[in-house]
Amino acid sequence: MNKFLLLTAVAGLVAGSATMVLANEHEGHGDKKGYHGKMFEKVDADKDGAISKAESDAFHEKKFKEKDLNSDGKITQDEAKAHHEKKRAERQERREERRETKGKPAEKAAE
Repeated sequence: MNKFLLLTAVAGLVAGSATMVLANEHEGHGDKKGYHGKMFEKVDADKDGAISKAESDAFHEKKFKEKDLNSDGKITQDEAKAHHEKKRAERQERREERRETKGKPAEKAAE
């Protein structure tokens, strides 16, 4: 019985690890690159296929400034919440735009 439980646990870990590896290598659907691929491209400013410390710092500094609404060098909970709500509204708007254009011919969707 103990061997069965041990084998079951090991098999579960192996299957879980394989799933995570495949998920990380997933490139999205069609020509989409998936979340991680898109984020990598945003941070890799010089498009050399690698993210330098300077690129990482610049990316995070930009994100910090977006959240620091009063430019005091600090992000309060109110600022973080306001930023979150703004991003949420932007995502909702993009979803609605996709719903409106879904199923329409390309020339009508572009209008």
